[in-house]
Amino acid sequence: MTIQFQCEHCDQPLQVPQMQAGDPIRCPNCRHVGVAPQATESKKEIKKPTTNPFTQDQEVTEVMRRGKANGATLGVDRRRVAFARTSIYGFGALLLCVSVLSFFLGMLSGGGPVTNQDGADLAQMDEVTIRGRVTYPQSDDPEAPDAGAVLLLVPTDWTPGEKMDYETIEPGTGAIDYTAGSVLDLQQGGGIVTRTGSDGRFEFQVPTDMTFYMVILSNNVIRPDSPRREHVTTLNRVMTDAKFWFADHQYRWTREKFDRHRDIRVYLKSE
Repeated sequence: MTIQFQCEHCDQPLQVPQMQAGDPIRCPNCRHVGVAPQATESKKEIKKPTTNPFTQDQEVTEVMRRGKANGATLGVDRRRVAFARTSIYGFGALLLCVSVLSFFLGMLSGGGPVTNQDGADLAQMDEVTIRGRVTYPQSDDPEAPDAGAVLLLVPTDWTPGEKMDYETIEPGTGAIDYTAGSVLDLQQGGGIVTRTGSDGRFEFQVPTDMTFYMVILSNNVIRPDSPRREHVTTLNRVMTDAKFWFADHQYRWTREKFDRHRDIRVYLKSE
């Protein structure tokens, strides 16, 4: 003998053996858990389910119709999301390509013209200005100006038509005779010879397309040893008796190529 009854939640007709009267029963339709009634209660009229199988589809259709009328959207349109992501990725890739192209164009152009603090375009400059100061230590002044020191700039590949007399360009406070043929020859070859002022300062203009030996010979600092042989040999090409020019004066020797304005500080002391 069976017990027939309806689900309390969805009115689904249910049927269980009489021995399960009073036991919990799960509705297979709505999954609601109810209690099976006693046999006397199960004879009540069983209502037919009023659920129309097409009601849900009709409600969904009606909601969609209302949504279109109001300009609203239902759910998420996956195709529209995919299209938007594609656009974002494409735009990102375009920006990356533009950045890379700009970088390489900048490299090819040398990153633009190099300018100094005054805004001058150094790439188009034939000459630059070199300033500096020569100092040495004294008991009352650790950086006393080395007045009368000689700064000699000789092009590395230059051969003079006439050698300079070393006595005309020795350290001292007197003026250099710039009318001397050998000094004019040096200047025409791109070289420089000058003496520092009372404040130890010097200044000159120099070509940017040449390499030089730069020698700064002190007027006040004594050198305890002899000058290096290769330095004497090099200057013997452009002056007479270079070893006498060096004498016992302390000096600084460098190889330079000036491609920008510079401010040089030279500190000489006995070693």
